[in-house]
Amino acid sequence: MFHPILNKLWKSAIYISIWLIIGFLYYKYLTENFDVSTSIIILETILNILILSLINIGIWYVLRFNKLENKTNLKIIFNHIVMSVVVTIIWIFVSWLIIFFITPNKSTYNNLFFSTLSTKAILGIVLYFFTIFFYYIVIYYQNNKENINRKNELSIMLQQQELNNLKAQINPHFLFNSLNSISYLIYSNPDDAHNSIVKLSEYFRYSLKIEKTITTIKEEIENINRYFDIEKIRFLEKMQINLDIDQECLNFQIPVMLLQPLAENAFKHGVYENSEKTEINISIKNNTDFYSIIFKNTFDVDSIPKKGTGTGLSNISKRLSLIYKRNDLMTVNKKNNIFEVKLLLPQNIEL
Repeated sequence: MFHPILNKLWKSAIYISIWLIIGFLYYKYLTENFDVSTSIIILETILNILILSLINIGIWYVLRFNKLENKTNLKIIFNHIVMSVVVTIIWIFVSWLIIFFITPNKSTYNNLFFSTLSTKAILGIVLYFFTIFFYYIVIYYQNNKENINRKNELSIMLQQQELNNLKAQINPHFLFNSLNSISYLIYSNPDDAHNSIVKLSEYFRYSLKIEKTITTIKEEIENINRYFDIEKIRFLEKMQINLDIDQECLNFQIPVMLLQPLAENAFKHGVYENSEKTEINISIKNNTDFYSIIFKNTFDVDSIPKKGTGTGLSNISKRLSLIYKRNDLMTVNKKNNIFEVKLLLPQNIEL
């Protein structure tokens, strides 16, 4: 992350100007209140102001990369009080040590040092809090800008995904195969044919809710159940769907169409490419800080995988990263004849 002072020449010039003013005021304070040689006062002023200005530059890196999300306001304030004292002590000690070894008149300087000790302590603490106040304003502005950019990127990505979903779901193969299967049911089992038409209609209606970005686990599960029911018309003997869902998870809010690509991936690479019966296991559990969502499917290790777009799982990973600001929420494992995709959705983040 760029430094808010060092990234532009004009900002650095302003920062230097502020410290020149502080240095001038400190110099005036010393000359008017202490009868010490000008050379010692100049040395005291230059080194103290230079070291403190450099320390305050470095505070940015400590503050910017210190995670505050899980800290209370009281703890943050306490930490800064401690840090202000520590920084001030370091500044005073380092400046004293350098000047003590440079100046020829050590006893005179020591008298000046102890006479100005309380003033420098107050100055160091006050300037520390002014500095972090400025840095917090910068961090707030940057985070707000990042959030806006992230939302814009997510919006564009969702629109693209909706178009991809539309192309993938309303395509001749899926639609014609479903209608063809339903046509056979019309003569053999009219009731099942009617129910299948209703489910097909509801499935596409849900998929085309472009204005909706957030849904619940319950609604997502209901939609993928429709998808499975439609596919069961052709592959009833080749598939077994097992659901293990905690009831308290059903109302948890998640991004819309997050689970649908997982269901399609499990079906495509499980049922379509497997000569034997395929099991698809869906597990959703409440694990204190996270809701875990696991899709497992068996597959034929000897089959030749059909070439796909390869974007389904990568899009899910990118959506999770954009929404939750983490890159460790999805894992994919392939072992023996089991393919597993696991999502961890934080409970403490409101969408």
